[in-house]
Amino acid sequence: MAKIITIAHQKGGVGKSTLALNLAICFQEELSVALVDIDVQGSIADLKNDFSDLSIITEDQFDQIQKLSYDLIVVDTPPYLSSRLPELFKI
Repeated sequence: MAKIITIAHQKGGVGKSTLALNLAICFQEELSVALVDIDVQGSIADLKNDFSDLSIITEDQFDQIQKLSYDLIVVDTPPYLSSRLPELFKI
């Protein structure tokens, strides 16, 4: 079962996406890592081509998160209470 690190804050512009991306990059040296972007702004999803060696899961693929076979899943969240957060915390 994967460990999950969720980066959440109710305010935008505090560095959630930057932190999530950097954590995923650092951990991928030792672990299989997925970076999940459930922020509809899609800051991380926009970088998918720049980090082709990193597995980036977008908001529309969120329902498949339980089927992922990674050591670590890093989740970038939107800057508000999304209906997806309770679903995520159940995993």
